[in-house]
Amino acid sequence: MNDLTRRVLRGLQYLTLKTRLARFAAQLQNPAAAQAERRRDILSANANSEFGRQHHFAAITNADEYRRAVPVRRYADFMPLIERLKNGEKNVLTAEPVSMFGITSGTESVAKFIPLTRRFTREHHYMHLMWLWSMIAARPLGIVGDIFSVISPAVGGYVGGIPYGAISGKHYRDQSLPQRRLNCVPYAVCLVKDSLRRNYLSLLYALAADIRCANSANPSTLILLAQILNDYAEPLLDDLAAGGLRGLDFSDEERRQFARPPAAARARILRERFRADKVLLPRTAWENLCAINTWQGGCAPFYLPRVRETWGAAPMRCWGLRATEGIFSVPTADDAKSAGGAVAIGGHFLEFTADLETFTEFPATVLAHELEIGKRYRLIITTSGGLYRYDLGDVVEVTGFNRRTPEIAFLYKAGGVVSVTGEKVTPEQVVATLATVGRNFPPLTDFTVGVEMCSPPRYVVAIEPRNGEPDNGDARFDRLARAFDEELARRNVEYRDKRAGGRLDAPTVSILPAGSYQIYREHRVRSGSPDGQIKPPQLLRPEAWRDFRRIIAAGGNCKNPESAYKRAITN
Repeated sequence: MNDLTRRVLRGLQYLTLKTRLARFAAQLQNPAAAQAERRRDILSANANSEFGRQHHFAAITNADEYRRAVPVRRYADFMPLIERLKNGEKNVLTAEPVSMFGITSGTESVAKFIPLTRRFTREHHYMHLMWLWSMIAARPLGIVGDIFSVISPAVGGYVGGIPYGAISGKHYRDQSLPQRRLNCVPYAVCLVKDSLRRNYLSLLYALAADIRCANSANPSTLILLAQILNDYAEPLLDDLAAGGLRGLDFSDEERRQFARPPAAARARILRERFRADKVLLPRTAWENLCAINTWQGGCAPFYLPRVRETWGAAPMRCWGLRATEGIFSVPTADDAKSAGGAVAIGGHFLEFTADLETFTEFPATVLAHELEIGKRYRLIITTSGGLYRYDLGDVVEVTGFNRRTPEIAFLYKAGGVVSVTGEKVTPEQVVATLATVGRNFPPLTDFTVGVEMCSPPRYVVAIEPRNGEPDNGDARFDRLARAFDEELARRNVEYRDKRAGGRLDAPTVSILPAGSYQIYREHRVRSGSPDGQIKPPQLLRPEAWRDFRRIIAAGGNCKNPESAYKRAITN
């Protein structure tokens, strides 16, 4: 596809979005009215559902009445109703039928089934389009090129005749023709079950293209792709030049399905770069890359320097706070220091409670226009998919304003705080600590901090070094443990006091075998988690820490990416 065709497609996109962009700008000026409209629309559309009748949706006229009529619920509270939907019942949570179940388990061990309807899909997609066009508008010329996206399958199976799968795959598969023509990787690639072959194929299609925009919700996935690109550079370039699939153990059907025209000239250019640099990384494969779109909140700051190192210095745009349950913030600037984005006031109806950890059915809540800058809140959502006053569990901080609408940044999941002696350590503190002290130590593939319940208890920093497996007695890792202890004490006064009082022992460093986080990823995929949603655990309570170590131990010691994949699959 030439640049003229791409420009025409972008122009068609803008024409279809022009009215909605003007509407979004007006909503940002009046968030209270925008959110009142969303509440009215959602409740009126579902007033005749079983849930709506039980909670008198038809009689609710304002936010206070809604708060009094409907208690806050968690997923476990919705499960009996969702099970009825999975068995084929209708009109339970929504008047509109469930069109699919979104699967989500980014921080959970058991997959959740989130009911989605056509109305939900429209409100979700509307906010995504506002994010998309603000990203495109920031680089009107450079973005004219191919797009590389990491997604999971739209359909993983059926329950009660209703499909379930990843909402990222549904949107990718159902995109408008102008957008679909710009994607370099066919949707069929995400249906390949083996993750190594799937990633290999994605990279092979991408190598033949002029990638201008790279999309992955999870920054650790971008790092994994960069590793596979370099580790399999020779077979990838051979297959690119020949148009075949000889680099891995593909089936005959896969070879037929994913046959492509040879790209010998492109392969020759890339091979010259590979020979000159001794590595093949995204930053050298796609020199015209002008947008890296990925999550920048929560634990992401630990991974972003490595994304920069491997993918280059292209402007980076945060995806914002989004999940299978919905889109809740819309970043409108590149390389934001706080990863904040405007509250997605035109999508779902949102409430915020200042009680970050304690769950109650009727907490005091504020609305989007009542948020105060610098304060932290837990997010409670209402969507057209049937989740009414659903405790999402996400803790956010108000970082600024876009027009008159507050901007929020994700910090961590409520319930993720570890406090075995009252120290109240948060995932945010752990990530910031490792991001600070890790710069002075050997580079890491990843890390997890857990708690060992010895006497006294102690924190353990489990790390997978990026280059080989050093001796556990390496003095550098003793220094890392001390540096972690000092920096966490600086960030958390309660931790400092418990260490000084002897209620917590000094932390230690434990070195994980090479391939450990690939083993963990494959374990989660086999448990039903969409690949793109999996986030390595940064902070674990004692029981979860024991489970994590058990998963890694079952996988054994893997010396390279391919054996890590194979060992994870066979265990």
